[in-house]
Amino acid sequence: MPRRPNQPDSTLDELRGDEFSKRLSAIEMPLLQPLEILEAKYTGDGIVLKVKLPNGNPALAYTDGDWLRERDAGGDLPTRMCGRLLAEMPKLTNREIEAVKHGTIFKGMTEDALYDVLGFPKTKNDWGDGGEQLVFTDTFIVYLDSASKVVNWQELNQD
Repeated sequence: MPRRPNQPDSTLDELRGDEFSKRLSAIEMPLLQPLEILEAKYTGDGIVLKVKLPNGNPALAYTDGDWLRERDAGGDLPTRMCGRLLAEMPKLTNREIEAVKHGTIFKGMTEDALYDVLGFPKTKNDWGDGGEQLVFTDTFIVYLDSASKVVNWQELNQD
């Protein structure tokens, strides 16, 4: 039976696996924007959430039973049900929230907000005086001061 347009196209086995066959791009899944939960279903070993993306399309998110039972996961059951999705807005300034939404960085941005924009670096190096050099790619490096705030970044040419 063919799938109807705008219907999720992943199976439960695909959601449970360590390797994801499909991921949403940042364009499809903008950061720090609320998602409406359309449906939730307990599968016996986890919970599948059907969420509405900002563009109106549905997507599936899966949280395994181990995460649900883990007391250190924090929060009440509805919060744990969201799994890797954020249940509440992180502690960021308004400027950082806007930067994360637009995929930009700025001097003075916290390390947490930087990670929300770029993900985690490939490597971290001591930069002296308590600062760090964060290497995200072979061509993009960010420098943090001792207070873990962005002080500069460098985009290298591959020539």
